Amino acid sequence: MSASFMGIKLDGLEIAEAGGFQNGTFLSAGRIRLRADLLHLLHGHIRIRSLTVNDARLQLERAPDGRFNWEGLLPASQQVSPSEEEPAAGPLEFSLGQLTVRHFTVAYTDRQTQLQASAADTLFSIRRFAFGQEFGVTFNSTLSYEADGKSASVPVSLKGKGLLAAAGLEKGYVNLTDFSAQYQETLLKLRLQLTNFLRPAVTADLQLKNLSAQSLAQLWPTLPDFAVSAIQVNTQFQADPAAQTVQVDQFSFAMPGVNARFSGQAGYGEKPVYQGQGSFDINLAETARLFPSWEEQY
Repeated sequence: MSASFMGIKLDGLEIAEAGGFQNGTFLSAGRIRLRADLLHLLHGHIRIRSLTVNDARLQLERAPDGRFNWEGLLPASQQVSPSEEEPAAGPLEFSLGQLTVRHFTVAYTDRQTQLQASAADTLFSIRRFAFGQEFGVTFNSTLSYEADGKSASVPVSLKGKGLLAAAGLEKGYVNLTDFSAQYQETLLKLRLQLTNFLRPAVTADLQLKNLSAQSLAQLWPTLPDFAVSAIQVNTQFQADPAAQTVQVDQFSFAMPGVNARFSGQAGYGEKPVYQGQGSFDINLAETARLFPSWEEQY
């Protein structure tokens, strides 16, 4: 490890699980590089030019007795009486020029259920983050799952922009410009825009291509034979958590032979209330062609 007024360099970081390294390594990182403007701390401003983490691994595990391997690493919570609470400090300014995490793996093992899951070879980056300013996010990884003799591996890619406003959650937003995930031949693509974290307004477009029994055979081998070339879902709605209501301005679903539209509102308090209108069109002949066994029978 080396440090200067310009930053910190750290190689070969390892953090043991509770009880020491004989129980395993909880977190490791091959290389960490931090460049910061330390003089800005005198003015209450944390300014990080860049933070780069390479070849990191986080190992999460649940033991047969139900204990998790991170429990002993967290400090015990202590209750503080109101008279002991310190007065709130003024807002601390924070900015981050570039965060880059390369070849990062998060692995989870459940010794009770024999489930294993991981996000491997992950690339994660954030560009030009500061409260009240738009920042960019990139994420690429391969998600894997194995349990009960079934396994799946899904490459995932995400690009987007966001804003966190120090002045209030209602000014924040997330704009997911490109999300994709693929399993076998099935491809999922999603675009999503969310504004106002207090009363979330969401616009989303989802596309699912090449969905078939063959592509899902490893997960659900007993599915009847079917093949759907494309599914399109579009929606626009706003939720009001305080009033426990959702206003759906548009919801549409389309696939070969099926077209459906809906709009309305719902209340999800003690007495759920639903009110809406919609239309549903189906072409039985075209839909039956998606399911060969139905087409032969009907």
